Amino acid sequence: MTAPLIRSYDPKDRAAVRRISCETALYGNPIDPLFEDRELVADLLVRYYTQFEPESLWVAEAQGQVIGYLTGCRDSRRYERLFRCRILPLLLVGFLTRGHWHHGRTLHLLLRIWRSERRWSGARRSACAGYPAHCHLNLDREFRQAGTGSGLLKAFLNQLQSLHVPGIHIVTATDQGKRFFTRASFRLLMKYRPVPLPETEPREVWVMGKKLSILTDH
Repeated sequence: MTAPLIRSYDPKDRAAVRRISCETALYGNPIDPLFEDRELVADLLVRYYTQFEPESLWVAEAQGQVIGYLTGCRDSRRYERLFRCRILPLLLVGFLTRGHWHHGRTLHLLLRIWRSERRWSGARRSACAGYPAHCHLNLDREFRQAGTGSGLLKAFLNQLQSLHVPGIHIVTATDQGKRFFTRASFRLLMKYRPVPLPETEPREVWVMGKKLSILTDH
């Protein structure tokens, strides 16, 4: 099998990135058993990266099809600011106008997630001091063992080093993700219990970080 091509994101990749985000949103599995509105899920997961920081987004292409992506962010404070001001209001409007507020199960789940975020966001922010960048990496299932993830991560880390970004952090709950980033020399910064979700059994969420050396021009 020919190795997938790792390249910068192009706006024509948007639909494929959104599709993969929904296919992998539930700890690597499709989000549909938990929430069926894929448009809202994709907006939540990838809209910031495709709209406000596409230059930090990398895709893997095989046989002319996008089969994976890495959504990157150089400054997580900027992400948080723009997410609150530009994306969250759109999500709230979509949630209300599409009638999701009628579903008690969905509202209960969102309340639990919100409470978890309130509890852990401050500690997570402190643990990530010195690691301002972050990324999310997702692949179609059949390409998860082909070195594709390593290629995407390498491309983004090289980009961060060239921009003199001192460090990067990630958040992962799956055993596969923890092994992958450990092999990539990320170290554990903190861990906490995830929100229990139907049909999933993650035991711990890990926040991991990696310091980056600064590339100098010669």
